Amino acid sequence: MINWYERILSPKVEIPQPNFYMVQGLIDIIIPVFNDREGLRATLCSIGTLQKYNIIIVDDCSTDTYDDIIAFFQPFHNISFIRTPSNGGPAVAKNCGIKAS
Repeated sequence: MINWYERILSPKVEIPQPNFYMVQGLIDIIIPVFNDREGLRATLCSIGTLQKYNIIIVDDCSTDTYDDIIAFFQPFHNISFIRTPSNGGPAVAKNCGIKAS
């Protein structure tokens, strides 16, 4: 009979934790946005500032402006801003961000 405690729980395997300071710039975060200033601000606040990420904000032809929000978070991350020529929905904005990534 297999003793599951000895096989699974007892041998503690150490999982190496990545050093985020060595892999900075390898993670791209794509944020599609459409007329949601507060949503963009909350999303950028939730990302944090301990690691520096490449953030691609794709504006799906909205009427809001995001210049002040981007300017505030620019020192913490590499932020790129893309504006689509016409409103195509979330899938078009995400695919545009993937191509830019």
